Amino acid sequence: MTINVNDLPSLVFGGTDPETGLELSDTFDKSFSKDNCLSAWRKCGAVPLTRAPMNDNSIRHELVMNMDETVN
Repeated sequence: MTINVNDLPSLVFGGTDPETGLELSDTFDKSFSKDNCLSAWRKCGAVPLTRAPMNDNSIRHELVMNMDETVN
């Protein structure tokens, strides 16, 4: 079965497929639930607002510019 642009709302927001009768769940609400959003924001230091990203070596990178404008 081929998926076209008209199928996207059902895939994202759920509903019943008219051709197969298959019940699709609401993946948008599951993905962007309050708990999931708060968890992601907590990991990146947004809730509560912290300086955590500035202390994480995998996020923060320091650049040193030499007098001749080359980078170390």
